Amino acid sequence: MSELRGLSRTSNADALVTPLYGAPIHEPSAWKVADFKTPADYTIELTAAHLRDIEHAIRQIKTAGLSLDDLQSEHFELPSLKPVIREIRDEIKGGAALYCFAGCRSGITRKTSSA
Repeated sequence: MSELRGLSRTSNADALVTPLYGAPIHEPSAWKVADFKTPADYTIELTAAHLRDIEHAIRQIKTAGLSLDDLQSEHFELPSLKPVIREIRDEIKGGAALYCFAGCRSGITRKTSSA
């Protein structure tokens, strides 16, 4: 994020995947700061059960030798996260949605990324 903050209008902004807009976006799917009273309105705290399910799914994927191109929804059972995922999907379908996942240990990526 700090890279984006450091960009000026005259820098290489064309290299960004998502363009920077100077004017407000007035679309039903565009969220506004006023839509959220506190960070709790857009933060999902991952529980120990969520993290165990994620770690289990990652282990199964690695054991199966699947690449990113091979991944399908059935590779992510994530039973404890199903209601959370369903709620997120419904909100995305209904318009604007913004989420921050909190509580994810960075070690998940480190432990599973070493082959």
